[in-house]
This record gives sequence, C-alpha cells and structure tokens, in this order.
Amino acid sequence: VKTNSDPVFLRLLALLGFSFDCATEGEIRFVLKAGGDPKNIIFAHVIKTPSALQYAASVGVEMMTFDCKEELLKIKKYYPEA
Repeated sequence: VKTNSDPVFLRLLALLGFSFDCATEGEIRFVLKAGGDPKNIIFAHVIKTPSALQYAASVGVEMMTFDCKEELLKIKKYYPEA
C-alpha cells in the first residue's frame, strides 16, 4: 500500500479480491476505507507498536509477520488471536 495508496486503485484491487501488505495503521485504514476485507490484509512491519496491534485487532486484521521472538511475544500480548 505504501507505494500506491490511491483510493480508486485500492478500491479496484479490493473489488477484485486482492490481498494487501500493510506496514502501518494508516495503510490499514486506507485499505479498509477503500472497501478492503481485513482478512485480506497482512500487517507486515518489523516493529509494530502496541497501539497498532490493538487497532489491527479492533478491525479484524488477523495475519501479521514477525522477525524475532520479542516481536512474537508482543503480538501474543496485544493480539493473542492473531
């Protein structure tokens, strides 16, 4: 989403059932506002803030990445269902 956050383009991709790689809470918001399904979003950032994890949980973004044990433990703490 970082490279092209144009709402019309995102809407088209969402309508076609594409998935989205989001690195920030803002990018997740762009996709959802364009009609994207939270189940088609992967939250992929090396270091996610607790508030961003809580936001992801609140809107139903369940897939995310982690690069180290500490990040996995943070995900488990703030979004154990992910």
